[in-house]
Amino acid sequence: MRPAVDVRTLCIPSEPRVATGLKEGVMDRELYSINQARMLMGGISRGTLYGLLRSGVLISVPIGRRRFITAEAIKSFIASAAEKDAQGCRLIALGAFRGPV
Repeated sequence: MRPAVDVRTLCIPSEPRVATGLKEGVMDRELYSINQARMLMGGISRGTLYGLLRSGVLISVPIGRRRFITAEAIKSFIASAAEKDAQGCRLIALGAFRGPV
């Protein structure tokens, strides 16, 4: 015979888990994987993130065969983009400027 289960004793998480392992907008560590950094930066594409790395706008830390983005690099990139946007400038992270938009 099975013991009765008391539903009051079941552990129910207070917040749903996000598939990436990140809560939206929470930076609680020093290094983030490429996919984690993408999610923290608004869900930008993988190609856009690698373009930012190639252009030197975003700095990464190589460890073994992997690359990680520091929390500080993400914060400074977002602050820089917000500052440029506040000044009415268009942030051009990839490629050369091709004239007025």
